Amino acid sequence: MKVVVNLTIIFSFIVNIVFAQTISDLNAEQKTIYNRNKLTIEVTQQSMGSGFGGYGSVSYSGQSWYQWMAYRGVGHRISEAEFFKITGYPREASIAMARYNKLKSGHQNSLSLMGGSALAFISSFFFMSSDETFGLSIILMLGGIAGFFGGVGVSAKYSTLLKRNYTPYKSVEGIMNEYNSNLIKEIINQ
Repeated sequence: MKVVVNLTIIFSFIVNIVFAQTISDLNAEQKTIYNRNKLTIEVTQQSMGSGFGGYGSVSYSGQSWYQWMAYRGVGHRISEAEFFKITGYPREASIAMARYNKLKSGHQNSLSLMGGSALAFISSFFFMSSDETFGLSIILMLGGIAGFFGGVGVSAKYSTLLKRNYTPYKSVEGIMNEYNSNLIKEIINQ
C-alpha cells in the first residue's frame, strides 16, 4: 500500500512538472495578451512588530500588509471590489464595495460637519454686536470650534480607513496567483 501511495505521489509530481504551464510557455503574441490581462498587487504599506515579555515568558513578532493596490494589465489600477469580481469572488466584491461606500459616506459626513461648524463659528461674530445675543455668539463660537476639530478628527479616521483594504494581502496574493495561472492555461488552450 505504501508503494502505491508513493508511486501516486511521484506520478502526480512528474505530471505537474511536464504539463505545468508558465509564462515561458507562451509565444510573443500570447505574452502580450497575458500582460494585458494579468493581475498584479503592489503592497503600499506594511508594518512589522515584535514584543518580549519579562524573563522570556512571552515573545511574539509579526508582519502585516494592510494596504495594497491591485492592477490589471499594464498599469490599470482596479479597486478591491473589481479585483474580487474579476477573480470570481462576487460575495467578497459586494462586501468590499459596501465597506468602501460606508466609509466614503462617513468621510463626507465629517466634511459636512466641519463646514457647518465653520459656518457657526463665522456667524457667531454677527451676534456679538448686542448684549442680548452675546451669549448666543459665545455658544456658536465654542460649538463651531468644537464641531470643526471634531470633524477634523473623524475625517482623519475615515480617510485612514479608506486607504486600508477589507482583505489582507496574504489572502489576495493566493487568489491573484491562481487567477494568473488559470489565465496562462486559458491563453494556451485558445
